[in-house]
Amino acid sequence: SSTSCYHNYSPDKKGKTTASVYMRKGAGTSYGTITTVPKGKSLTIYGYMEAPGINWYKVGYGGKTGYIRRDYIKVID
Repeated sequence: SSTSCYHNYSPDKKGKTTASVYMRKGAGTSYGTITTVPKGKSLTIYGYMEAPGINWYKVGYGGKTGYIRRDYIKVID
């Protein structure tokens, strides 16, 4: 199916970027970029968006909230 579905983590999870990666305004590459998160940075994972083909984490970093592709984040706990 082509529907997206958001899942919230409770409590939040912690993660680290495995590459320098764009944080986007929505769960998809068509959305604008909020900021670039360098490799190895810690961030908060609020949940994830199931989208066709690629899942996206909703994350907080540097006072901003946005979406990063799941395959660029390693969950710490």
